[in-house]
Amino acid sequence: MAYSAPDRGIAATANSVSRGALVPEPERSPVALRYVRTAPLRVVGEASRQRYEFSASAPIQPVDPRDLFQLLSMGYFSRA
Repeated sequence: MAYSAPDRGIAATANSVSRGALVPEPERSPVALRYVRTAPLRVVGEASRQRYEFSASAPIQPVDPRDLFQLLSMGYFSRA
């Protein structure tokens, strides 16, 4: 015989979701990137809309992890 959950439990789960139960957002700790060129570069992260400035004198900068793929795909950066 198969077991089925009582309707009461299913309704409670559905109600908690429909009421907008808070789900914690994943932590977004900055990721260090190293700029491998020498000319100054300003770029805006597509995901975070944050502005970043890199140069030979400040090659390592913390970046939002949501912007990581975009910046690494440019070919100007490596993980620090």
